[in-house]
Amino acid sequence: KGTTPLILASLNGHLSTARRLLAADGVDVNLSDEAGFTALLAACQSGHHDVVRCLLAQPGIAVGHAERSGSTALHLACYYGHTDIVRALVAWRPPPGDRTAAAAADVNCANIEGYTPLIAACQTGRLAAVECLLVASDIDVNLASANGQSALIAAAHYGHYEIIERLLAKPAIRMGSALDAAVAACGESHPIAELLRARAPPKPPRAAELEVGAAAILDV
Repeated sequence: KGTTPLILASLNGHLSTARRLLAADGVDVNLSDEAGFTALLAACQSGHHDVVRCLLAQPGIAVGHAERSGSTALHLACYYGHTDIVRALVAWRPPPGDRTAAAAADVNCANIEGYTPLIAACQTGRLAAVECLLVASDIDVNLASANGQSALIAAAHYGHYEIIERLLAKPAIRMGSALDAAVAACGESHPIAELLRARAPPKPPRAAELEVGAAAILDV
């Protein structure tokens, strides 16, 4: 199962070639190679927005198809920071009456390691992609990977201050171990650590502190 001409044309941004291939009888727009890449995934990884738009207009296009590691077109566009493509995928809906088309892109879809498109964008510092995802009504900002990395923890670990600001603006955001990740990666006094520390809930008093407090009350 090798790479198809359509996948190659999409990977390299050859729009006119892709259009000719799509016009041929019997072409399968969703045919994948041995790694599970379709033409859409190839175009999204390489950042060819015009090819992506052409593919999204095809009847039956599988927007949510995942390659072998479980990543979808949206994962790839977010990871590589192709903001126009992220926007197009998030906005895409099946054409009316096209029963062969898949559902809209799932902004919360996780690959086999549990990484969502939002986590992928936070890992690589793609601020504009993050902003596109955060406006989706069904986005879950607290989903975490198999190793416990949420979007906020990823942004803290890799030092993306502006992304952290955007995430902290979401009322539903949970801190988790983001502060610990920031301190480990950047240091106690780094601006990211200070930003997260200001938003962290107060820690409950330790047992020793409670004993001291109780003793002080008894001495009064």
